[in-house]
Amino acid sequence: MALASHILILLSLFLLISLVRPQVPPSEQFRFLNNGDFGESTVEYGASYRDLGVIRNQFRLCFFNTTPNAFTLAIGMGTGSSDSIIRWVWQANPQNPVQEEASLSFGPEGNLVLSQPDGRVVWQTNTENKGVIGLTMNENGNLVLFDDGGWPVWQSFDFPTDTLLVVQSLTVDGSKNKLVSRNNGSFSLILEPDRLVLNHLIPRSNNKSAVYYIIEGRFIPSATLYAAKDQGTTTQLGLSTPGLRPEFPYKHFLARPRFNASQSFLRLDADGNLRIYTFDSKVTFLAWEVTFELFNHDNNNECWLPSKCGEFGLCEDNQCVACPLEVGLLGWSKACKPKKVKSCDPKTFHYYRLGGVDHFMTKYNVGLALGESKCRSLCSRDCKCLGSMDLTTTRQRRPLISDSSSSSSTKSYSKTDKPGRSNGRDAEDGGLRWFMPFIALCYLRYMSATSNIIHDCDEVFNYWEPLHYLLYKSGFQTWEYSSNFALRSYLYILFHELAGRPASWWFGDDKVRVFYAVRLFLGLVSAVSDTVLVVALSRKYGKRLATYAVAMLCLTSGCFFASTSFLPSSFSMYAISLSSGLLLFEKYAMAVAVSVVGVILGWPFSILAFLPVVIYSLVKRFKQAFISGAVTSIFLLGVSLLVDYYYYKRWTSSVLNLLIYNVLGGGESHLYGTEGALFYIRNGFNNFNFCFILAMLFVAIYPVIRRKYDRGLLVVISPMYIWLAFMSLQPHKEERFLYPIYPLICVSASAVIENIPELFREKYSSRESFLVTITKYMRPVILGFILCASHSRTFALINGYSAPLEVYKLLEHHDDAGPGSVLCVGSEWHRYPSSFFVPDYISEVRWIDDGFRGLLPFPFNSTLGGTAASPPYFNNKNQASEEQYLKNIETCTFLIELQLSRPYQYRGSDLSTWEAVAVLPYLDRELSPAKYRSFFIPYMWQEKNVFGKYRAIMANSNLPRRIIKETQRLLSEPAPGISASPSEENMRYFNVMILGPTQSPYEGGVFKLELFLPEEYPMAAPKVRFLTKIYHPNIDKLGRICLDILKDKWSPALQIRTVLLSIQALLSAPNPDDPLSENIAKHWKSNEAEAVETAKEWTRLYASGA
Repeated sequence: MALASHILILLSLFLLISLVRPQVPPSEQFRFLNNGDFGESTVEYGASYRDLGVIRNQFRLCFFNTTPNAFTLAIGMGTGSSDSIIRWVWQANPQNPVQEEASLSFGPEGNLVLSQPDGRVVWQTNTENKGVIGLTMNENGNLVLFDDGGWPVWQSFDFPTDTLLVVQSLTVDGSKNKLVSRNNGSFSLILEPDRLVLNHLIPRSNNKSAVYYIIEGRFIPSATLYAAKDQGTTTQLGLSTPGLRPEFPYKHFLARPRFNASQSFLRLDADGNLRIYTFDSKVTFLAWEVTFELFNHDNNNECWLPSKCGEFGLCEDNQCVACPLEVGLLGWSKACKPKKVKSCDPKTFHYYRLGGVDHFMTKYNVGLALGESKCRSLCSRDCKCLGSMDLTTTRQRRPLISDSSSSSSTKSYSKTDKPGRSNGRDAEDGGLRWFMPFIALCYLRYMSATSNIIHDCDEVFNYWEPLHYLLYKSGFQTWEYSSNFALRSYLYILFHELAGRPASWWFGDDKVRVFYAVRLFLGLVSAVSDTVLVVALSRKYGKRLATYAVAMLCLTSGCFFASTSFLPSSFSMYAISLSSGLLLFEKYAMAVAVSVVGVILGWPFSILAFLPVVIYSLVKRFKQAFISGAVTSIFLLGVSLLVDYYYYKRWTSSVLNLLIYNVLGGGESHLYGTEGALFYIRNGFNNFNFCFILAMLFVAIYPVIRRKYDRGLLVVISPMYIWLAFMSLQPHKEERFLYPIYPLICVSASAVIENIPELFREKYSSRESFLVTITKYMRPVILGFILCASHSRTFALINGYSAPLEVYKLLEHHDDAGPGSVLCVGSEWHRYPSSFFVPDYISEVRWIDDGFRGLLPFPFNSTLGGTAASPPYFNNKNQASEEQYLKNIETCTFLIELQLSRPYQYRGSDLSTWEAVAVLPYLDRELSPAKYRSFFIPYMWQEKNVFGKYRAIMANSNLPRRIIKETQRLLSEPAPGISASPSEENMRYFNVMILGPTQSPYEGGVFKLELFLPEEYPMAAPKVRFLTKIYHPNIDKLGRICLDILKDKWSPALQIRTVLLSIQALLSAPNPDDPLSENIAKHWKSNEAEAVETAKEWTRLYASGA
């Protein structure tokens, strides 16, 4: 037991000793805050700095910044005198700057930590509890954290940035194998096992790099910057690599400075040149001197420097000799940025031969032999390729530092646009002309405007009805337009009033024409925005892509219907097209402004779809794009606020209200229906068929085709994926919610179809395989199939579901119902096409209860304030109001209903109460097979589908419409000398008075008659007799009349008016030859004068003053 206890005690002591590590004494600990005054010395890069007090000889630890509030922890080298610049030889956080009030702390655990003001760690040495007891700056500029034995635990020499100090090394293993130039890090000096190489990142190549200089050797585990005695007191600088024997290293001589070489450093500068800077501590003026420069005029190797003449400048004999322009090689330039061709179509550009060019570019051959023609062919198919170079050399290596000669020869070609072939700008750049796509789009948008159905009741009640109210002071109001909710913007409605108001002046009371005028306006806006997108695609990526895109924009069902829908999502679709086109035209400020209009004036939720365009524009032209977006936003929000105040009569922002209600206010959109996650996938296929599937494949094939398109096309198409993913996650889904990305679906599918051959092309071959040839011919076939299927889908929807619009139009022809008529709508309220289709003689549209328990729109109430009203019957819970339904259906003059083959009792089935005035077929979705109802297939559409009857029915009184119509005419247009009015008790009984015709025996008399219409009328003649006694051969003493049209000469074509005019004519010309009263006829024949006097006497006795 004693032994065990001793062992336990020893183990405990050992563990305790091992856990107790040395700590940094309090005197060595510090915490520096990045605040206070800046130093007064001149420092590199035009920076400002703060000295942290860690100084050794000419080295010091500082914070410096070149832009406001972005500081780097660095070691500076220099005396700090006013005339001697301080140069930065090591940086801790070059890619992650810190802010004002950031801290650098060295605590008891021995960890050096750089933190932001909020405590977030930006950089640290990771030496916590590793035995560090102190920090020091060595004489050679090495910042060291050391332990109690004086050994370094961490040192800055192990983490070189762009500089090597004397005795500092690069090693093959670990993180210290390279130097990287400052700022964007385009250049790097990398130590590989058998060489030192200089690399540069190739612009626009997805981080591809190319070697532009090599120092070759055998196995090189490390390379150290040395300073050694040369002859006498002279020193030399160079790179030292280990030899077979450590005491005899390989030395690559670089420079022999005039003064102390040990105060030097080797730097890879931002221009890619390798330089040595040496400091003379004995002078205070111009103490720094460049003692070595790898690429310079004396070495005749400046053309090896990639940055010498810009990205594409031509370097010859150490000079930047020219820039390749459209008209040839012109201009002596120090730097040259490549000018990309305007179109990727090989027909629109050609190559200029550039002689004596010695510069670098992306290589396709990846080290393999590749002929000149194949290289140019590959370049032609790559939109990013700016030219080609065929390099022939007798060496298998780049020259050493000491070797400035080369026996290589090159054949270089610059890709430039072909000279213009016409005066038109579009002909010069090989793109489509503006005129053709605009005309095609205008024609199809006209077809859409005149034949499009209304797909969503939200379009009617939230947009068409408010517009109708602004134009005609009548229309339906939804709860969103109630002043206490104010979720809808009247600014958006006013935009459409720009077309509606002039149309109402021009067409007057013909409201249907006003409706279509507004639709034509929407179609024009859509055509303009889509034309901009198509022409931009043409100029940027060639005619084929643009042609495919314009065909799909014209004929796909989705674009056909969405383009003329009065919806904010359609407006955002216009803005998406226009902003995407402007971005491809590199009009970044305008693209951002249009995006803001699409969000604020259109649909605020579409902001997510505009983000890629806005962010890319800000990256490209931050200042212009930011100012454009900010000014447009402030202006539109201000105008929207004023317009909302004018209509709602209170200060409120409908844009803000809508966002608050749906995002922060717990908007219960699920009350209006929910759908599954695949709803938009099915919907996308219905509206775009295989075009939608191809569009989704764009991101999958982009790695294969990315050489053909620049980043702009990916930015344009990316909102399609973002928007589709976001909307699929929402529970409430509507077809219209996808409208903003419809043009992008067409562009994406067009790009995929155009590049189908590229999927089968061999990577390094310019020869076309059989599959490539076949797929080239398949492209128009695929496009044609998509367009035919889309056309079939469009026809199916128009033919199947256009009945509501057409039936309401037919009501215009039944104005015989008279003013004050009431139109009633039951379960078909959601297909109500708007008040633009309600004739003026109908004074009221009312809903009748068919079982719907949601909240329905109410007419705008002018008594309560019109647009400023907050009616009590509105709520945001979709709860029905007791006042929304008409209680007494007997007051309805007309009723709209859809009669399907269902076991229901339809009101229109009661022919004694209702009669049909308009009936059109309506596709029965539930009973029709999906494959036949979704697409219009000739000869099978009618045969395979089931149709209901969409009907307008009219209240049927006991009288046929014929009698009602004749009665109205008799009352409104009485015949001269005749008065006829129906009895209040019996509408078939008429009280008639006929004035005696002039120059007849009955002149001055007023004769009463009665006229009765039998049940068989108009198949049988009316029954007519005189009530006033009259002396007439054709009228008997009972008042019966002998008139052939009242007997065998009667025809249903004759009317009441005709009968009464004939009786009036009979008074003017008695006919004793066809008598009804024999005695009067004999008297008339025997003594006509006496008979006429008798007739006059009877008239005075019985018909005078009647």
